[in-house]
Amino acid sequence: MVEEISKLGAEESPSIRDLIIRSLDGKWDMCPTFSFMKSYDAAPNPTLTLENGETIGLPLSERDAVVIKQWAEKVTSGEAAGSAKGPWEVDAAQITLAHPKWAAFVEQAGYDFCEALDIEYPTIDGTSKPEFKLDKLFLYESGSSLLPHVTLEKHENVFANILIFLPSKFTGGDIHLSHSELTAVRNFSEDSLFQTTVISWFSDVIQEVKPVASGYRLALAYSVIHTSTSRPRPVFSIDPEDIRQLREAMTSWKRAVESKDDSFTTPEKLVILLAAKYPKYQAPEDLDEDDANRVSTLALLANHLGFSAAFANLEWSIHGVGEIVQEPAICRGRWPYGYDRRKKAYRLEFKKVKSTKVDILELVDLEGKSLEYKLDLSEAALATEGVPADLTKAVQGGRHDTQDPEMDHSAEDRKLTRSFRRTVIVIWPPASAISIRYGGDLPGACSVLRSSWAKANHPTTEDIALIDFLLSRGRTSQHAVLVSSTLCEAAVNCNDADLWLRAIRACSKPGKGLAIIKVDGGYNALQRAIETFGFAKVEPGLDIMLQDDSRNTRRFACLNALEKWVSDDKQKDHETAIVPWIQLNRATALNSLRVPRSKDDVLFVSLAARHGGITFIRDTVLTQIKQSACPLFLMNFAIKVLDEPMFSEDNDLRADVASSIMQYAISRAPLNRAPKSPPSWIEPTRKNANYKTARLFLQACLGKFDGLIHIICQKIADIFTAEYPEEERVGQVTDVMVPILHDTALYVRRNPKTAVPNLQTYLCWVLKPYMNRLAKGPVSSMQDYVMPFVTAMSLPGGFDICAPYMVEKVDRFSAEILLRFVEEIIKQSEHLVPQKRKTPPKAVLLSKLVNRYASTGRFTSSKAIVDVVEYCLKCSPGKTHLLLQRLTVSATVGSTHESPPPVLLSSLQYLHRLALDYRPSLFEDPFPLFFRTIMNDWMKHEFVPRPAVKTNSAADRVATLDRTLCANSVCEDCTSLRAFLTGLSEETEKLRLDNIGAKRKNHLTRKLERLPSLCAFVVTRDRSSGITITKFEDMYWTKKWQASRAQGMEILENISGGDTEELQLVLGDSYEYIVPPIRGYGCRSTGAKRTGEDDYQPRHSKRVKAGPIEPA
Repeated sequence: MVEEISKLGAEESPSIRDLIIRSLDGKWDMCPTFSFMKSYDAAPNPTLTLENGETIGLPLSERDAVVIKQWAEKVTSGEAAGSAKGPWEVDAAQITLAHPKWAAFVEQAGYDFCEALDIEYPTIDGTSKPEFKLDKLFLYESGSSLLPHVTLEKHENVFANILIFLPSKFTGGDIHLSHSELTAVRNFSEDSLFQTTVISWFSDVIQEVKPVASGYRLALAYSVIHTSTSRPRPVFSIDPEDIRQLREAMTSWKRAVESKDDSFTTPEKLVILLAAKYPKYQAPEDLDEDDANRVSTLALLANHLGFSAAFANLEWSIHGVGEIVQEPAICRGRWPYGYDRRKKAYRLEFKKVKSTKVDILELVDLEGKSLEYKLDLSEAALATEGVPADLTKAVQGGRHDTQDPEMDHSAEDRKLTRSFRRTVIVIWPPASAISIRYGGDLPGACSVLRSSWAKANHPTTEDIALIDFLLSRGRTSQHAVLVSSTLCEAAVNCNDADLWLRAIRACSKPGKGLAIIKVDGGYNALQRAIETFGFAKVEPGLDIMLQDDSRNTRRFACLNALEKWVSDDKQKDHETAIVPWIQLNRATALNSLRVPRSKDDVLFVSLAARHGGITFIRDTVLTQIKQSACPLFLMNFAIKVLDEPMFSEDNDLRADVASSIMQYAISRAPLNRAPKSPPSWIEPTRKNANYKTARLFLQACLGKFDGLIHIICQKIADIFTAEYPEEERVGQVTDVMVPILHDTALYVRRNPKTAVPNLQTYLCWVLKPYMNRLAKGPVSSMQDYVMPFVTAMSLPGGFDICAPYMVEKVDRFSAEILLRFVEEIIKQSEHLVPQKRKTPPKAVLLSKLVNRYASTGRFTSSKAIVDVVEYCLKCSPGKTHLLLQRLTVSATVGSTHESPPPVLLSSLQYLHRLALDYRPSLFEDPFPLFFRTIMNDWMKHEFVPRPAVKTNSAADRVATLDRTLCANSVCEDCTSLRAFLTGLSEETEKLRLDNIGAKRKNHLTRKLERLPSLCAFVVTRDRSSGITITKFEDMYWTKKWQASRAQGMEILENISGGDTEELQLVLGDSYEYIVPPIRGYGCRSTGAKRTGEDDYQPRHSKRVKAGPIEPA
């Protein structure tokens, strides 16, 4: 491993993490555990009895310990040689264990040991199971210990040893077990009074017992004997090369951290991902096989080398933008059961990850004790400390535990949050202890350091370690300001100028600069440092911060604050050194302006007041920021310069400088950026970021920089480049250029005196593609495109450009688009003014549009019918008769029947009003013929003539019903029957009453038998137990005639306005045929021969026999 590290060092900077990853790589099918410890809360009392018959009580008392010592011998040779004080031992022959369940407990402890150490434990079938032989009883007292040794085998085929520690109170006495350069330390004194603890190990393991600090410890020693003849004796085997590589990598890591060797990439800790997830802490031996082997090895090496290790459950919360990914649902070439091939399978995946946050759900040591550490688990930390190297990617590659998607399929950016819970092992060398404790809690470290100053004037050892830790994190932390202020305050308190300068260098991040020392909006800390150390020692740090600072306001504010501070009489001692430095750095700052921020426009104006006015803006400021500043900043800066009263001495120069700034802003603005295509499942919208930006610049120019509007349009039109897809260029026309022309036209209307530059070039540019888009695009989405275009036509010269083209291409548009054009042109008519003689007048354009609309449209609502007729009367009265002829065709108004549809009948009232309004201006009135045609069709298909008069009149029927049926509100069934027979219910010919029960059915039957002239009825004998009543036809047709007559009267009223003369004018010769039947009286005598049509006979005149009808 050392040679490998040297070789890597010659080629490239070695990484400790890579070396450890190589050592842990592959499948660890070997068990590195050679010892086992487990405590039992419910172990039986063995009832330990000495040879003299005296029983030892548990937990062990001092009296019983003295009794045991009387029968025991001191260990003075072998493993105890050279020790100050060995334990006491009693041979197995001198003791008895009387509890009947003790042997079973020993056997269970042996089974647990074999299972933990991956030893095959034979089925209890006689001689094949291991034998547990009691060897000795050991008593440890205060000071007792054993040197490293291997237990001598007292029996053949011994493969392991077991020590069972009986309940007693003691401290100390750690047991160190070593094998293959691995060491395990066992300590169980904390709960020894209440538990029985078993420690076991392979027979060739080296044991060492550290001195017992206090109390007594009692242990039974067993040998585990292999008895099977069919299996070899278990032995502990591990590849020493794997252990050696891992140990050397960890040793190199430890040395590099302690010596701060920069030749190694030395992480503060390693976060090692386990193969399986564990909801709660589990001991290393209880983990899955691969995890258990790795973690056990790491734990042994960590203990041997002084490392620390922790078990942690972490939760990765990943936030970003999701997208739906289509995937074929095919399994082994077949479609899964129930899969519909016509449908598609989708899954939701991250399109872009915006942030990743890692939270600690559980953090304990490998013994399960909670750790209150704030680990640094930032993305930057895990990038260098994660195992595997792509730890976050490996976590995301597994199945997520929770998911919270924003299931809005119409949104391009679908928010997606997923959480992944994973188990890791964290290891770190001793020198990283402070980094581990405060790595994720820098404010806590700063607070501890501040608290320490209040107690001592000089830094303690822990303070120095904390300072080194904070210095290492200052540049990369988001708490750089807090860290720098804490360290600088510590330096001032300790009068340590070197620490102050180290803190500035460590925390001054590029771009932050003076921000790390500016506390509470002022520079008091800087002034205290100058007073404490002198300006000469502070100057290098100030130069670093000024150089690193990216904000103009902060640089000049610091210089101004120092200048004001040094002007105080109390600071005369520093004036000689500081004033020249301020003058030099102010000049440097003026000639090295940073990229301007939001408030820099105020700064630049204030600097101009001290350094030459508007010429300073032109010659010093603009030349430095014109290529680096944000376009929006330049736009706002131009407006501020134009409105600044301080520059009013030379208005022409001010206007020129402001105009130049605005031109630079427009030239750098993203007005022609190619839009990103939305995913396939999202319907394209008119949202275009270019228009949003262009509108901001247009609003800034209108009224202030009118002469620059054409530059905005020019930038929008600059899309004929390789970077701008050809298929997206039409969108730049429809969604950016035309809306900008629309906004400009609206402004011109509100401000007629505005001198807008000639924009006819851009109207010509948009005309053809815009019209093609209107002609080919979906009607539902294209109708909103008409209004902006018509508004843009109102710009000077716009109507002259667009009207001839529209007249020529009118046949290309759909009826809906034509209607929108007609509506908008009429609404904006006063602003659409031709300026050339050759331009078709608005009347010609409207006539073309209306004629095309009237000849192609389908009018499915009353409003649509009335509107088209009114547009035709206004714009093309000569074509009104053709439109009215079309309206009489059912398909034109969305009907499939020959009779006039309701939508047309409901329009007659409004059409009659239009006829009256426009009659004086019409050369020939087409409405009478139209109304007459409608009425004739209605009479032919819808009117129901009056049925022949029967013997029983309506009054007779009502009287009969009153005599026969129960009074209203008394009987619900009779009330329903009365409403049915008099035509007041929704049922017209038949009334069915189901599930009415025998009592109600008998009641109705008796009533119906007394109404043979009005209805017939059938009694159902099935489970429905109901009655079906059929109304005789004369009543039905009488009701139909009455409804038809009422509708006819309403139509006559609508087409004449209630005026008889108007009605005669409209109906002409059809008056006598239409009006009398509707009004309910016979035709007037006209000398015409009476026909069979005059005597109407109802259809279905055959009568049903009265009385009940029994089913067949």
